[in-house]
Amino acid sequence: MLKKIITLNAVTIFVFLLFCITVSANPVWDESYTITQPDGEKIDCYISGDDFKK
Repeated sequence: MLKKIITLNAVTIFVFLLFCITVSANPVWDESYTITQPDGEKIDCYISGDDFKK
């Protein structure tokens, strides 16, 4: 039973660390982005944002 708990904790920590490494955010300012709707219509959009407030 103890071995099962230790294994579960190790897997949980590994998945958490993997998630932290792969998730990132970059500031984007007025970058053009085309979205295709399910009916095939294309919409030109501009995206802006930052990963934190200043």
